[in-house]
Amino acid sequence: MTKVYDDALSTSTIYAAENNVTAMVERGGAVEFFGSTLDLRQCAVRTYTPDQLPLLQGMVTGLYGTYRYGVREQAPTIRISPRAYRRAWYSPGVHEIVLPGARWAWNDMVLCHEIAHAASGCGHDARSAHGKAWRSIYAAMVAEVVGPEAGLLLQAAFDL
Repeated sequence: MTKVYDDALSTSTIYAAENNVTAMVERGGAVEFFGSTLDLRQCAVRTYTPDQLPLLQGMVTGLYGTYRYGVREQAPTIRISPRAYRRAWYSPGVHEIVLPGARWAWNDMVLCHEIAHAASGCGHDARSAHGKAWRSIYAAMVAEVVGPEAGLLLQAAFDL
């Protein structure tokens, strides 16, 4: 049986969209958006440190509880990788989010990305991990955590 995927967005397209939205939010100011202007000054991508892990676990629990869709009731745990991995990931088998020690991984966008994997129950192969369900949940989380304007930018980038 052939798998049917809900879209054709590649992983590199997803990451490029995230990076562009993050850069726009960090620059701040106004952005032209389909004939309107979005004011990004109210948006903020916060960064964290490993000693704030209890705060992040609380954030995971809250967002997961709000956005989970037909998956486990208990929120995933966060674990710091003992190795210097180049990516963060959600591990469905043990239901945990793993963050590398690298500074780039300790921000709202990366955390929402990984929580969205857990909350959506999307597959974790290269083509289905970032399906429409995942993208919708991720954009909604970013709108709540970073700001509604950032969520709109992601929705447009993901063609939702």
